[in-house]
Amino acid sequence: MDGIEYEKEAESYDVVNPKDVKNSDRYIRTILDLPLAHYPTLNHSYYSPYVEDDYYYALRRTANGGKTYAFKREVYDELSGDAIHNYERMKHTSSTFRKENEFAPDKFTNKRVFDGIFMVEKEAFKEVKGLSGGLRMPPNLMYVNDGAFEGSDLDSMDFTRGEKIAIIGKDAFKGTRLRTVDLSRHFGLSSVSDGCFADNPELSTVRLPGSIIGLGANMFANTSGLHTVEIGWMDESDLEAIEQNLLDGNKYSPVFGGKKLVIPTMSFEQYYRHSPGNFRYLGGDFLLAENDPVLTVVEDGGVFYMTKNELLEAQAAHPDTKEETRVALLKKLALLPDRDKNSSPLYEINLLTRKASLRQNEFIRKRNEVTLPNKIMYKGVSYKFDTPLLLLDSVEIGHLTVEADSIHDVSLVLPTLHKVTIGREVKSVGNFLFHSGQEID
Repeated sequence: MDGIEYEKEAESYDVVNPKDVKNSDRYIRTILDLPLAHYPTLNHSYYSPYVEDDYYYALRRTANGGKTYAFKREVYDELSGDAIHNYERMKHTSSTFRKENEFAPDKFTNKRVFDGIFMVEKEAFKEVKGLSGGLRMPPNLMYVNDGAFEGSDLDSMDFTRGEKIAIIGKDAFKGTRLRTVDLSRHFGLSSVSDGCFADNPELSTVRLPGSIIGLGANMFANTSGLHTVEIGWMDESDLEAIEQNLLDGNKYSPVFGGKKLVIPTMSFEQYYRHSPGNFRYLGGDFLLAENDPVLTVVEDGGVFYMTKNELLEAQAAHPDTKEETRVALLKKLALLPDRDKNSSPLYEINLLTRKASLRQNEFIRKRNEVTLPNKIMYKGVSYKFDTPLLLLDSVEIGHLTVEADSIHDVSLVLPTLHKVTIGREVKSVGNFLFHSGQEID
């Protein structure tokens, strides 16, 4: 028989937005005895001449009627190793095609093939044994499909070797033995589906980027060793969007139930605004010392209020913000009881330690008389005034009254003071309170 002639080329494949390709044997082969699926791209289809560098592959199960995949660890290690190996594609004779390496370039290296792996197909390694000791992650991996490693003995995969994962499917790593999952650099990751890390008591570290917009419920079900999850969402609008897009449709799903949440630096106020009553987000506790749980408040009529939401104001004022979004933001700002941070003395309160300190603002700069109180009240909770150093650099105060019950060493060296009154509440006074250039009555 002569070789088969094809009247039209196969439909090209978009690697960025994958879709199903007909399960033709023409696309399913092995390279170095590793089962792969070949996905033609927009620049290259299987039946047209190969275009250099346009080889994309998916790790797959063997087409053997659903039997367990006999994983050959030494083959994967050779393909993914640092040592460069050179190979040649086996040629076909007459009309009989040799399937080994058929859809590889004429000459190729292990690195070229490994770098071309962009997907792990559905259930590719489900229940597969022999993954213990870890697999090296393909650096250009983008899609991990449903059940990809479910029930396998995979215990290690360094996700920091790449940064392109976009979707992790349902139960993708369920029942594995992974201990660390660091996806914090995968800024294109948009969806992490239901149960993907569940049923793994050995899981202890998870880091997620702020790019995720779709979360599945039960992601961390039965993960008793996982106590803390690092998440990357920065502002209240992100938190609201995640709740609206939860893949099980229940905005109150305790996705992080029983876990502590480490959130991005300077984002505590946004999480507090979203969940002011219980310090929980999707069941996870974010009232942690490492999250710097502080708010800035000012007094108005004997009542303390949070300062205005500067992030929301910046979003409303940004020239790229759509007009309908801007209007919605301005309406939201108008309904908030917040006060201007320069309307009265500015205090910082720590919701974990229940301590307060005075902070610099325009109001303080213009005041001749300033009082350091013993405590302030915010929403029925008492915050004791306690600061090791009064951070009022370059501020001149005519008369400072101290009513706090203790004054720390060198705590008053920064502001320029002319008169200081120590109140009756003061019980202890430290040393070297003032700098040598101050003239104090």
